[in-house]
Amino acid sequence: MRLFRARATAPLTRRRREAVLVCGRAPPRAFTTRHAVLIASLFTAGGCATVRTTHPGEVGITREQRFLTWVLSDVHSTASREYRRIIDQARRQGNLDSNPEQVARIDRIGHRLIDQTGDLRPGAPSWEWEIHIIDRAAVNAWAMPGGKIVVYTGLLDRIKPIDNEIASLIGHEIAHALREHGAERISEQLTTGLILDVAVSVLGIDERYALIADLLTDVVFTLPHSRQHELEADALGLELAARAGFNPTGGVSLWRKMTRKAGGSWPEFLSTHPSHTTRIRELSHYAQEVMPLYEAAPTRLARSTPTNVRPPDTSPRPTARGPATLSVATHPLATILVNGERMESNPVINHVVRPGPVRLQFEVNDNSAGRWQDEMVLEITPGEHRNLGRIALTRPAPAAVTETAFLTVGTRPLSVIYVNGERAQGNPLVNYEVPAGSVQLRFEVSNEGLTWYDELEVTLTAGNRRNLGRLYLERR
Repeated sequence: MRLFRARATAPLTRRRREAVLVCGRAPPRAFTTRHAVLIASLFTAGGCATVRTTHPGEVGITREQRFLTWVLSDVHSTASREYRRIIDQARRQGNLDSNPEQVARIDRIGHRLIDQTGDLRPGAPSWEWEIHIIDRAAVNAWAMPGGKIVVYTGLLDRIKPIDNEIASLIGHEIAHALREHGAERISEQLTTGLILDVAVSVLGIDERYALIADLLTDVVFTLPHSRQHELEADALGLELAARAGFNPTGGVSLWRKMTRKAGGSWPEFLSTHPSHTTRIRELSHYAQEVMPLYEAAPTRLARSTPTNVRPPDTSPRPTARGPATLSVATHPLATILVNGERMESNPVINHVVRPGPVRLQFEVNDNSAGRWQDEMVLEITPGEHRNLGRIALTRPAPAAVTETAFLTVGTRPLSVIYVNGERAQGNPLVNYEVPAGSVQLRFEVSNEGLTWYDELEVTLTAGNRRNLGRLYLERR
């Protein structure tokens, strides 16, 4: 379901995709005098501008961007109006910021990230930033131009990200806003002949607002981001996280979690943010580049939190008193450290902790993977007893190996199966031999004259026989 008002734009999106001579693009074969008049009216409000939106940062993003000047000036105000409409609707339905613990956690992480935006784009900390949580099962998060961000509870509840992972996620969305990717993509749509017949809409303020609102729907919710935009958001998002004192490897572990959670269907976040087989490797590279910023972060965090961030819409809660306690266990069994103090047992039952941020570290000795660690940070209020239950730890991906594993998988509807880019013979595959490690599966379905695909990544250890059963594919 689209979140914006329905408008009669479907016929326009089916128009021919020839380019016009705008911002350096070539004219279409069927370019007519009528089109020329419409394009002229489009540019009465301003032509093209070449802009460098952000500093290169430690990750070195130097690409200059081209915008229609009137789009660049109008998109923030339009996005603010549309975002307010979505937030008001969620509030009326009782779906806005309903979990105080999640709200406090996202607000704390978001404040620390926003405080670092001035290093990449001077003036950005003074934007009217907003981050809200909407109750929706989709595993997704999104950002509108101007710093308007939403995280869905489906992502928090199903992925269960630790703070470092949330920081990489929100940093990614903040980076889209800083780089003005939304305005850039809207400018591209307006200058590639997709909606020539509505160019006259710039002649009226209301029509211009409606046009931008419709395009924002496609840019934010429907169309996948370009690979170039995603790489920029990945890199700058990890840099923001590192500058704010969050371990940038959280971006790597987050994407591993999301691909593992995909199962037979692809999470919405991954469908609108295209996944590539090299993405985790690229995130690992960026994480190492910005690691010195993370190691130097404590001195930077002394800077004050920006006061212009709009607080979450939550009702006041009575303040509890007394000591806080924590109960937690792990799978697999791990040595637990609470705020650096090593616990004598696992599970930990009713351990007294100081209210506030509590850092949990888990150390695992594993015969197959060696010694590895996981961690999480949570906020505990005075007098609270927090029972985390049994936490499933995130194990590092195994190193590349040459041994083989065996995979059994079928699909519904029937599809052509590609394993690591190689077309497999048959469906289902039974005890199909693959190299151990990360295995990329692609399923191509031909139906009613159309071809669509779904993807899945699984990790297999040497000698492992994994039976995925019959996967129900998600049509794209």
